[in-house]
Amino acid sequence: MTLKHLKVGDRVTRFVGQGVVMMQMEIIQVNEATVECAHIVDDHLVKLGWNFDRESGAEEDDSLGWGVKYGHTGTYIKENKP
Repeated sequence: MTLKHLKVGDRVTRFVGQGVVMMQMEIIQVNEATVECAHIVDDHLVKLGWNFDRESGAEEDDSLGWGVKYGHTGTYIKENKP
């Protein structure tokens, strides 16, 4: 799976564990390696600042030791299919 085609404004779903849905998110910033997402509540962006690897969708969080460079993560995103 790759998320390289996603762009600002696209919506994704954040999962934990073996596919438990946590929340709906919107991509608010994109760079070569990551996408930054905001939580959506009642169609409004309410919390900013979650970063996910653009290749795998794994959450990148140095303070928690999560991400590609650590070899594990706690949450991940997948593209919302129409």
